[in-house]
Amino acid sequence: MTVSERSLNSIRESCPDLHIQQIRPHRNEGQFNDILIINEKYVFRFPRYESQIPIIFQEVSILRRLLPLLPLPIPQPIYISQNMEQIGAVFMGYPLLPGKPLWADTLQNITNTTHKQKLADQLANFLYTLHHIPVDEWSFPLYAYENQATWQKMYAEIKEFLYPLLPATAHQQINAHFDQFLNSPHAQNINLTLRHGDFGSSNILYDHQKGCISGIIDFDFIGIGDPASDLAGLLNYGQPFFDRLHNNYPDLEQLLPRIHFHKGTFALQEALHGYKNRDQEALADGLAPYLDI
Repeated sequence: MTVSERSLNSIRESCPDLHIQQIRPHRNEGQFNDILIINEKYVFRFPRYESQIPIIFQEVSILRRLLPLLPLPIPQPIYISQNMEQIGAVFMGYPLLPGKPLWADTLQNITNTTHKQKLADQLANFLYTLHHIPVDEWSFPLYAYENQATWQKMYAEIKEFLYPLLPATAHQQINAHFDQFLNSPHAQNINLTLRHGDFGSSNILYDHQKGCISGIIDFDFIGIGDPASDLAGLLNYGQPFFDRLHNNYPDLEQLLPRIHFHKGTFALQEALHGYKNRDQEALADGLAPYLDI
């Protein structure tokens, strides 16, 4: 049985009232999930790794809590699998949000500066709101991510798993990036907040006709962590666009050292994921920036 067949059977068993007329696998996107589009109306996400199974159920609880609090649309889970253990059968389902990913090329082709500022304002307002949502009284625990201990662990794993695959010049660059940051005051006493955890182009939806951000998706890694990690994802749009965020993110300036640190770890994190999960494509993509140093 293929993943798609197992997934379809799981949907039918868990959602008997859903009349399935059309199924479209969503290809080439989703590093941690297999995705089916049902009736061009619903998104069904299936974790690819066992480690993601408990995370997806927590994500459902978080999304339902966040829905009325955020200024942009996010997935609204209305379907959840009865099967809570088997890869290919565990899923969450939600109405398809409009729009396409806001790739860097898409943004670059927008020449109207007022239009670009509107998009920057939407993204900055979304992140500022998310990062300032109090979670102390939430009735379920949240996963904790970026902090001094996790950065040290990442650094150790990079040395153990990736250094044998990289030239000595890459070792020197990575050592400088981590040592300079971890030994600086910027890595100490961080105010950890709720954050998205994968705030990149593929998860930011853009409605071309309306000229606006139409939604934010893929909250797989939402939890308690460094808000600078979300903002670092927006550096992929270039410094001129990133500078537009200051209007609606008052604390941005003091986060800049950590933002640039996170940006410098993204490829390495992808390579680590590829190494640990035997995903050769992710491993190659993550190592690529360091092979010709």
